[in-house]
Amino acid sequence: NYGYSSDDLVSYTDPNFANALMVGKAMTQLGRKPNGTMYFVDSGKRHVFADYSTYVSLAPSLTGSSTLDYDTYSDSFLNTVPESYPVLQDGTTVKAKDDGGVYLHDSGKRLLFGSASWRDWGNRLDYTSSSIAILDDIPLGSAVPLLISDGTNKYIVAGGKKYPISDSTLVLYGVNNSAFTTLSARA
Repeated sequence: NYGYSSDDLVSYTDPNFANALMVGKAMTQLGRKPNGTMYFVDSGKRHVFADYSTYVSLAPSLTGSSTLDYDTYSDSFLNTVPESYPVLQDGTTVKAKDDGGVYLHDSGKRLLFGSASWRDWGNRLDYTSSSIAILDDIPLGSAVPLLISDGTNKYIVAGGKKYPISDSTLVLYGVNNSAFTTLSARA
């Protein structure tokens, strides 16, 4: 399951060899550090969940299970598993500590905000990653998020999708007084 097949099996006829090996705990796909941080392990890399809401929302689809069962691992053990990009929900804004870019996560891609779009979005960050090298594992998308209105409703457009924004969300993100591009439909 972790990238191994039956072709990787090595058999030893000397039982003393196998008995001399330490038995380690099997790594499940969902793990938790003693401090409460949740991880998804895939292809030998650990992906931190951005928050508990993301864990509850996405863990079942990542593991193919309807349960949220996990094992608790020590910091020293999980630190031996290489870190990769975080598990993020669509619509999450993210920035690396060592990079000036701010991105919107959408459909497995990170979309770079331009300064005007970022200002319109309210300069709000949902998640900060340790380094741009970690975020570089998430493919960079080509579309830049836009704020649009159809004259009645307001949306953010990213990755070819529009996300409705309620008035309360606009206030929360500080974009309630922003300039939205108004689109008109033609018959």
